[in-house]
Amino acid sequence: MGSVNCEASGWKGYWRREFELEMAKSSHGPALSYLTARIYARLGDHDRALEWLEKAYEERLDYMVLLNVDPIFDWLRSDPRFSDLLRRMGFEETGREPEAMDGAWQLSGTIRRMR
Repeated sequence: MGSVNCEASGWKGYWRREFELEMAKSSHGPALSYLTARIYARLGDHDRALEWLEKAYEERLDYMVLLNVDPIFDWLRSDPRFSDLLRRMGFEETGREPEAMDGAWQLSGTIRRMR
């Protein structure tokens, strides 16, 4: 991870720089789309986060099994597109609200099946 002046650019600047550094790496590996979605979610760019989650879904990435419990995506849970993605993956909705989250990982969703 590179050094970033967060005082001048704030946390969004930090995550933008983190994204730039990840994209500059020579080998991204198969998890790039999921990791990119996580960074856009942290930046508050829900549309781009959902675009990259759709790519991860199409690529059938193993990381997608974390989608229903990854707290990074809590702010997307009210978006109908996110709910639709969870449904297509065979997840039951957890009914968790972002305000109720304490940041802890909880395995409250159930995977019925991966298509």
